[in-house]
Amino acid sequence: IAASFDRSGRFLPVHCGAIADGLIESELFGHVRGAFTGAERDRAGVFEAASGGVVFLDEIGEMPPTQQSKLLRVLQERRVQRVGTHDEKPVSFRTVAATHVDLKKAVEDGRFREDLYFRIAHSVIQLQPLRERLEDIPFLVNFFLRGEPGDKRIEINPTALALLGCYSWPGNVRQLEAVVRNLKFRAAGDTIKEKDVCAVLPEVASKNTNFA
Repeated sequence: IAASFDRSGRFLPVHCGAIADGLIESELFGHVRGAFTGAERDRAGVFEAASGGVVFLDEIGEMPPTQQSKLLRVLQERRVQRVGTHDEKPVSFRTVAATHVDLKKAVEDGRFREDLYFRIAHSVIQLQPLRERLEDIPFLVNFFLRGEPGDKRIEINPTALALLGCYSWPGNVRQLEAVVRNLKFRAAGDTIKEKDVCAVLPEVASKNTNFA
């Protein structure tokens, strides 16, 4: 996505529900030196740092209501005001937002601003849960197995991979990623086998009778 917007490939993710309410302004909009205890130097927020790239607002449905109005203003005005100053700076960015929350219901319940919803919902992609697109599992598993440069190369045998398709994945892709990390850690050699999958996901053991 980032590459289609910006040749430099800038892609800055922000987990809107994982930042403390008192710090989110600094993370999003930046701050100047002395704005608060610990602010020892000027710091650009993600919208300023994006500089023409993409800001990914992950779990935007969990953003505190007190910050939603400030986010709306930045999306509308394309200007940011760092914490500790009245000066505003123009910013250039594209946004992609994601959430597991039903934002329409959140609007009805008063937990999410209606004007912010309409601002971010120009083009909506409804992604089905992983259990309804099991054909994606091989691609995702191989992607997660790739790891970081320099990591030991780990593969998974076809039967073990098939076992992963027998699980319902209530935690969706994040759960699959966590399971793959666990499997990499447990693998005795350079190949993940059926017994490894059954140890991490006992629920699928009954699907395989030959993992001893």
